[in-house]
Amino acid sequence: EFVGKYCEKTEPAWAVGELWLDMAYDDNGLAYNQDRHRQDTINWIKGTGQKSTAFDFTTKGILQEAARNCQYWRLKDPSGKPPGLIGWMPTHAVTFLDNHDTGSTQAHWPFPNDKI
Repeated sequence: EFVGKYCEKTEPAWAVGELWLDMAYDDNGLAYNQDRHRQDTINWIKGTGQKSTAFDFTTKGILQEAARNCQYWRLKDPSGKPPGLIGWMPTHAVTFLDNHDTGSTQAHWPFPNDKI
C-alpha cells in the first residue's frame, strides 16, 4: 500500500520492491508447490495498485534448489508454466540469482557459485 502511494506521488519510470518471505518446506526439503509464496507476492504487487514490480524470490528459491540438486523437474508448475512469479505475473516479476542480501558479502541465501 505504501509503495503504491509512494509511486503515485513520485511517478517513477519503474519501481521494484522486495517481499522476502519463507518458502514452503516439507520432509524432503523445499516443497514442490510454492503457489502460496508466489500468490503472496502477487497480493503485495496488487497492494501497490500494480505500480511496482517485485523481486521474484519464488523463482530464485526454486531455481537454486533445482540447480543445486539437479532437480530440473522443479522448473515448471503443474500447469507447465514457470513455477515462480514469472509464471503468473511476468510483467511484474524481476528475476535474479542473488542480490545484496542473498549473495554478495551478506550471503544469507546464496545461489550455488558452482552453478553460475
